[in-house]
Amino acid sequence: MSLPLRYMHSVVEMAHLQVVEHTIQLLTAFTESVKAKDVFRVKLSPRLFPRVLDAITPDS
Repeated sequence: MSLPLRYMHSVVEMAHLQVVEHTIQLLTAFTESVKAKDVFRVKLSPRLFPRVLDAITPDS
């Protein structure tokens, strides 16, 4: 998730206050909805990440 903004990492970085507030509400609602049994996994595409998958997949 990202926040739409301008001039990131500069002294004049800007974001719309209402968008920031809504992003906070969305992230809060999501984190409050996560249960202990929920599992989050990264699924990498073999076509896009063959070397990464070779490195983390045990030999058969």
